[in-house]
Amino acid sequence: MKYLIDSHTWLWWLAADSRLGCRAASALGDQSADLYLSAATGWELTIKVSLGKLALHYPLEEVLQGQRQRHRVHWLEIKPEHCRALSPLPFHHRDPFDRMLVAQAMYEGLTLLSGDALLDAYSIQRVWA
Repeated sequence: MKYLIDSHTWLWWLAADSRLGCRAASALGDQSADLYLSAATGWELTIKVSLGKLALHYPLEEVLQGQRQRHRVHWLEIKPEHCRALSPLPFHHRDPFDRMLVAQAMYEGLTLLSGDALLDAYSIQRVWA
């Protein structure tokens, strides 16, 4: 399986937070799975840290680089094709970062690891509880 990790999922996994859904945790621990972290997530976390809205357990660089490499998570750039996939999406969800994750999941055929049930309005697979 190929999974795209939502921001809160990534942070909760790194922090061993009990809010992480059990099916999502299982997918993250599956050694045969391909895991991806989007550049959109990196952008979102960077903005929230710089605004003081998010405190991390690790320095930002460690969250986006060191921990990602340690946990064998691939970096998913934002491609022009992702932007084209984003354009026609209905506004079931208003968050621009989550909308990009939906577009990337659709285009790349990834299952989204997210606790955000609003994302179920889109034609994607989502795993959580």
